[in-house]
Amino acid sequence: MEKPFIVFCGFTYYPPPGWYGYCGDAETLDNAKKIAIDTIKDCDFDWWQIVDLGKKEVVAGNGSGHTGLFGKVDAFVKTEA
Repeated sequence: MEKPFIVFCGFTYYPPPGWYGYCGDAETLDNAKKIAIDTIKDCDFDWWQIVDLGKKEVVAGNGSGHTGLFGKVDAFVKTEA
């Protein structure tokens, strides 16, 4: 069975495109957050976000990017408390 939460992480200035930012997957949102937080500590990344495959949307994240050619880039759309 496919794990419903996918974790993406990266650097603010050179964010990895698409699946290159993949950092793991998890059965629960709490486990996905743990993967994200541990990964950014280990790799010194600037941001993380979690995609819920069932909802097909970003459900949690932290960090923000710079204002680039296409405007402000944020690591998350919304967060869950």
